[in-house]
Amino acid sequence: MAMKQLAESRRVELGDATNHIRLVRDLRDEADEWLIVMVRDAIAAGRTWVAVGESLGVTKQAAHERFAPLILARARHADDKAT
Repeated sequence: MAMKQLAESRRVELGDATNHIRLVRDLRDEADEWLIVMVRDAIAAGRTWVAVGESLGVTKQAAHERFAPLILARARHADDKAT
């Protein structure tokens, strides 16, 4: 069901394995982007890296190492666009 909805939203035909791969890749990329936003929002709301790490099933260090640079890069990009 989800694959069908994703295919329709991307105007891609199901039934071709390479299209399925592209759709899942796109879905993964979208989920990764949303995950950055959710982690950023959690930290901005006062949650700790310990709590974020627990939610992700990793240590606070692993969560911080993965997401802090991405969050900072997005903030810098937003600042660059604003100026």
